Amino acid sequence: MEPLLILIADDSEDDIIQLGYALRQAGLAPQVVTVENGAEALAYFAEVERGAAARPDLVFADLRLPLNDGVELVAAVNASERMRGVPVILLFGGGSLPPEEVTALGAAANLMTKPVSPQALRASIGRLAPDRLV
Repeated sequence: MEPLLILIADDSEDDIIQLGYALRQAGLAPQVVTVENGAEALAYFAEVERGAAARPDLVFADLRLPLNDGVELVAAVNASERMRGVPVILLFGGGSLPPEEVTALGAAANLMTKPVSPQALRASIGRLAPDRLV
């Protein structure tokens, strides 16, 4: 089986490093593609749509990503013929989200707080992409 391909969209290098560490601690050895903002993520999705980039198995996106936020990325994934069905996990800083923001995200939103624990990460991936866990 090919390694899990994960797209991480986050403007914080520290958060990207921490997520990579958590993935390794969870016993996963994914191939990782990183982008720094929502526009770069949308450009990657367009490459996938054209067949010029590999379709990720999973996307982690900062909820408050610059240029196009995580909610916009979820909408773009759902609107894309080739990306549709790819699970998107939205990451947000500590604390809780205001109720109106949770409502706006909808029931399909997959949310995780930063920093991500290896156990929570493995559980989420197991729930969203069980056939991809090794």
